[in-house]
Amino acid sequence: MTTTAPTANNTPAHKTTDFNRDNILNIPLGDIKVDSNWNSRSQHDLVNKGKNDDEYTGIEGLIESIKANGQDTPVDVVKNTSGGKQPFFLVAGFRRYEALRQIAETQKNPTATIRAVVKELNPLEMRLLNLRENTARDNLKGADLAKGIEDLMVLNPKLTQTEIGLALNRSQPYVGKLIKINTSVAKDIRDHWRGTPGNPVTVGEMYTLANKDPKEHKALYDATFKPAEGQEKKPGDWVNGAKRKAEQLGTLFGNLQRLHQIDFDGCLEDDFLAVLEDTVKLPETAKSRVKKALAKNMKDAFVKARDHEEGETEEETDEE
Repeated sequence: MTTTAPTANNTPAHKTTDFNRDNILNIPLGDIKVDSNWNSRSQHDLVNKGKNDDEYTGIEGLIESIKANGQDTPVDVVKNTSGGKQPFFLVAGFRRYEALRQIAETQKNPTATIRAVVKELNPLEMRLLNLRENTARDNLKGADLAKGIEDLMVLNPKLTQTEIGLALNRSQPYVGKLIKINTSVAKDIRDHWRGTPGNPVTVGEMYTLANKDPKEHKALYDATFKPAEGQEKKPGDWVNGAKRKAEQLGTLFGNLQRLHQIDFDGCLEDDFLAVLEDTVKLPETAKSRVKKALAKNMKDAFVKARDHEEGETEEETDEE
């Protein structure tokens, strides 16, 4: 049987044993156990990303998209073996679940369902799937990725840096830095680093900290930490978000070009700028030279993705 793309208010609650031809279930939201502490993306990032950041549409954007178009991509669940009334456990798709939950709550719909694929995974496979989805959707911040790698190594201490890097499409040196942070910096500092909005301390700064005397860590961290909350944005602060968005768009178009899905070869930077201005909200005060620089960022990312060879890993920055 086939089903329409569900939203929180128009999808009937099907039996959880009722598979459609795509092996996808419509599962009542209340039948899925959701552990936000288990998810590799921090809860603040999950719910609030996008409210004050031009780079992301945030949970509000996802809610509006689902209301308009339905749920395009199913979430991934496994059977809940830890007991309790909820027969399923959410592995990947926390933002989609949260968006549908908020829609159902607003519409007072206690029978709302979510499209989900039920998978058979061991704990290590569950953790890898969760990490891969978060790193693929957008750059998982360094603090969250460090926590995810820590969880992986608890499940399998024999995992090498190279194996983790290949699984997550990250370079071995970058993975090594995160492991060094995990093993050398006290848990309370790492927890604060992960739980702070705005990610004010970079991977590079934490790695430098990890190589210092542990007795100095707290004082050095406090000296490096710059609270994001309450800080006023300076003119031009939007540039970094716009630059990342330009690079993401360039990478997307480059991948499509490599797969012969579009034809952007021969396009000039002005063409990339036109696409960028149609996609990213740039301030009216944006200067021409800044726009041209953003277009160049987009074109460079396009060329890099177009010429990308399988097996290469993404470059990481210690500024994450």
